[in-house]
Amino acid sequence: MVMTAKIFEVQIMPTQQERANLSPGQKTFNQLIQKIQRERERLEAWNAVIPMYQQKYLRDLKPLLDQIREHKLAWLRQMDHLYLQQHFTKNEKVKLSAVICDVAEELLQFDMLDELKEIYNRHNPQDYDEENQEQVELLKARFSQDFDYEFSDEEQFDSPEDVLAFMRKKMKALAEEELAAQDERKLHKKKSAKVLAAEDAEAQMQRSLREVFRKLVQDLHPDREQDPLERERKNALMQRVNAAYEAGDLLTLFELQVEIAQIDQAALQAMNDERLQNYNKILRQQLADLKKQVEGVTMPFVAQMQMPVDARRAPDQVLGLLNHEVAQLKRQLRGLESDMRAFMKIDQIKDWLRTLR
Repeated sequence: MVMTAKIFEVQIMPTQQERANLSPGQKTFNQLIQKIQRERERLEAWNAVIPMYQQKYLRDLKPLLDQIREHKLAWLRQMDHLYLQQHFTKNEKVKLSAVICDVAEELLQFDMLDELKEIYNRHNPQDYDEENQEQVELLKARFSQDFDYEFSDEEQFDSPEDVLAFMRKKMKALAEEELAAQDERKLHKKKSAKVLAAEDAEAQMQRSLREVFRKLVQDLHPDREQDPLERERKNALMQRVNAAYEAGDLLTLFELQVEIAQIDQAALQAMNDERLQNYNKILRQQLADLKKQVEGVTMPFVAQMQMPVDARRAPDQVLGLLNHEVAQLKRQLRGLESDMRAFMKIDQIKDWLRTLR
């Protein structure tokens, strides 16, 4: 869907002479225009805020995450070293080993360091790689059972996360295959009256869209213009016309008609119910397509940044969420630095272990 800035207002206003309420079709037309404008603004806001968020993430948040992991690794090394010095009781060792395994496993999600595996294996009854492979095999068995899928020898996975990613990709492919099969069955199935009516309505929508497009082409075709400056202006306008027509963007075509004074309030008010009905169908489709485009921009971004799903409804709030997360990480980093200093003494570690259950 092509997005253009809202330059010219497209709204049907009641005439002052009649002072009558708008018809249902006119009201629907205005409501759809307003909804499309709001979705345009949402998309524009997201397209503006996403690169700002990504830059700020790399500048302010990622360095904090790296520092926190470095501090946790240093803490882990220190705890592992002290554990081996035989300063702890049997119960204290059990507790400390459990914490060491948790921290090592967390860090292994980001970096498969052999050192981390060695520390983990020292404090866990089962080898990390063996445990990891068991989880991989369990996930493969579950997927095979649920979807009647047989893994090939080439389909090898290093982690459960790799299996889950493969499962999501395969499920998407299976869903697409089923949709394609449904479409194929529809081609060989006799069309019902409902399907024929829907196809007729679609054809009528295309005719209405093409009608607006052709009117614009009549006035804007640059080859018919002798003046070089005017030909350049019309060429730029025709590029917008062509892009809007290809995208089914009726609102932009209307805006262009208003911009070049091809239609005015009188023309909008004079549209009959049949024409309005066809235009409203196109606008509903345009609104639905625009919502999908907003989802296509926001959903990958929200998933990649591991943000709450509700965050995609408010582009003006995501930078605030990032600032809040940066502040939290700074507090966490100060806490880790304090812990590193405090845990230099065995007595303080023992006191801390007594608080664990």
